[in-house]
Amino acid sequence: MVNLIIFGPPGSGKGTYASRLKEKLNVEVIATGDLFREMIKLDTPLGRKVKEYVEKGLLVPDNITLEVLKENLAKIPKG
Repeated sequence: MVNLIIFGPPGSGKGTYASRLKEKLNVEVIATGDLFREMIKLDTPLGRKVKEYVEKGLLVPDNITLEVLKENLAKIPKG
């Protein structure tokens, strides 16, 4: 199994590259922005923390981002 992480500032094409890799390699794509929006929409405790930063136009701190990732990685089927 290969794990890839695509880093870059907003608007740099991370999502475009991830979509192409998903099609070509049949891999799971995890986008933190999508996860943040979903958690805010569901009004989870973690989503409320994320919302505080997003509403102020700030980057979500690494420790909160890691919490979001851990929670969502646990939901991906193994195989």
